[in-house]
Amino acid sequence: MNQSNKAVFFDRDGTLIKEAHYLSKLEQIELFAQTASSLWRLKEAGYKLVMITNQSGVARGYFTEAFVLEAFEEINRQLGPAAMDRMEYCPHHLQGLPPLNIDCDCRKPKPSMILKAAQALGLDLSSSFMVGDKRCDIELGYNAGVTPFLVTTGYGLKELDGLKADYPKLQVFANLAQMADHILAQAPGFG
Repeated sequence: MNQSNKAVFFDRDGTLIKEAHYLSKLEQIELFAQTASSLWRLKEAGYKLVMITNQSGVARGYFTEAFVLEAFEEINRQLGPAAMDRMEYCPHHLQGLPPLNIDCDCRKPKPSMILKAAQALGLDLSSSFMVGDKRCDIELGYNAGVTPFLVTTGYGLKELDGLKADYPKLQVFANLAQMADHILAQAPGFG
C-alpha cells in the first residue's frame, strides 16, 4: 500500500540522535542504535520522513545556518538508505542576536515548519505523526493536526509525568523501534 502522502515528522536532538546540548561539531552526531533501522522500515512502508528542529543556537551565535545544513547532511549520510526526505528548522530565539531575535511563526510548538513541509511534499497531516522527546514536540503535533508520540530517549523521561498529566491519551514509547512497530502495525500489509 502506497502511503506517500503520509509522513512521520521527527525532532532531531534526543529523538533521532543523542542529545549533545547545542550540537556544534559534526563529530558530536551519534544516532541512537535503532534510528536507521526504524526509519528504514517506515520509509519502506511508504512514509515520508521529515526532520523538524528548533535551532536557537543560530540566533544565539553558537553556530551558523550552514552548520545546521551540514549536520542534516551528515545525519542523512549516517542513515544511508533510511535518509530523511526533508528538514525544516527554526533559527530564531527572542534572546538571540538580531535579526534572528524575533517572535517567529516557526519555533516549535508553533506549526509552521510542519505546515511548510506538508505543502512542499503534498502530505495528509491527519494521517501523519510527530515524534519527539519534549513538550514542544508533542504540542507541535497537536497544533499541526498530526498524532504526536513521545519517546523516552533524550529528555522524554523527564517530560513524561507532566505531559501525561496534561495529555492523558498521549502514546509513549521507549525508543524509535517501538514507535515504528506501533505505526506499522496499523498500516495494512505492514503489520
